[in-house]
Amino acid sequence: MSDEPRAHLPRPVPPWEEQRHTLCGRPITDVKKMGTLAACAALAKREGQRRAAYDYCQTCMERARYAARSWETDPIGIMHDWLGRGMYVSDVEREHITASLHALSALIEEHREEFQTHRGATESGVPSLSAARAAKRGLRGVR
Repeated sequence: MSDEPRAHLPRPVPPWEEQRHTLCGRPITDVKKMGTLAACAALAKREGQRRAAYDYCQTCMERARYAARSWETDPIGIMHDWLGRGMYVSDVEREHITASLHALSALIEEHREEFQTHRGATESGVPSLSAARAAKRGLRGVR
C-alpha cells in the first residue's frame, strides 16, 4: 500500500456556489489530494472497485455511486443535496444557503422576463426551439 494520501471527491454544487466540501463531508481546505468523479468512475470501471479503493476515500467512493454528477445532467439532484445539507450543517452555512435562495428570488423578481425566456415555454423547464426563436425575435406567446 502506498504512503500517498487517498484522493477525495468534490461534492457537486449549483453553478453559483463554490465547492467547499467533499462527498464525505470534509472541507476541501482540509484535504491534501482531490480527484474527480469522472476519474474515479473510470478507474473503478477499468481496474475494479478494489484497485480504486487504494487511491480514493472509501466514503467518497461509496457516495459517488449515488451522487448527482453535474448541474447539466441532474440539477434536481444537486439542489436536493445542496438544500438537504442545510438541515445538518452549521448555522453559518445554513444562513449562507438561505441568503443564496433569497438572492436568487430577488434576481428573478428583478429580471422576470429574462428568467421566463431562459426557462422556456415548456413545463419541464427545457426551452423549446420555437420558444427560443420567438424570444430572440421579441415575440411572445408563441409555442
